[in-house]
Amino acid sequence: MPISEELKIELTKECERIEEDALFSGKGHYNAVGRWRWSHRILGLTSAVGSAVAGIAVLKQWAPGFAIGASALATTAAVVLTTLKPSEEADRHQRAGDRYFAIKNRARIFRCIELITLSADEEMLIPSIKSLSADLDNTRSGAPQIPRRAYEKAKRDIEGENLAQYRADKSPKS
Repeated sequence: MPISEELKIELTKECERIEEDALFSGKGHYNAVGRWRWSHRILGLTSAVGSAVAGIAVLKQWAPGFAIGASALATTAAVVLTTLKPSEEADRHQRAGDRYFAIKNRARIFRCIELITLSADEEMLIPSIKSLSADLDNTRSGAPQIPRRAYEKAKRDIEGENLAQYRADKSPKS
C-alpha cells in the first residue's frame, strides 16, 4: 500500500528523533573516552614512576621516608588503576559511541533515501523505523552512563558550533 503524506511526515519526525538521540549519545560517549584514556595514562605513569623512584631511593640509600612515600604513591596508583579499570571504561564508551553513530547513520539513510523512494510502502517502512527504535533502546540499555561533563560538552559541540553537521547538509554560500 502506498504511503500517505501524513504517515511520511510522522516517520520523518520519528527518524529525526532517533538521529538526534543517537547523535547526542554517541558524541557524549566519545567525549567520555578521552577522560578515561587520560586517567589510565596518568595512573599508569604514576605507578611506574613511583615504583622506579622508590627502587632508586632504596638502592641509593636515600631517606627511608622518601622511598616509603614513593612506594605508597606507586601502590595507590596501581590499586586505583586495577579497581577503576579506566582502559576498559574507555573501550566500553568507545563501543557505545560507535553503536550510536551506526544507528544515526542508518536512520539518516532511512530518512533521506528509503523514505522518499517511489516504491516505499507502509509494509516496508514501519518495520524499518521500529527496528531502528529497538536498536536505539538496546544500545541505550547496554551502554555505560555518560558522565554529565561529557554530555554537556557534546551538547555544546553539537548545538553551539554545529560540529555534527556534514558539509553536504550545509546550504551553499551565496
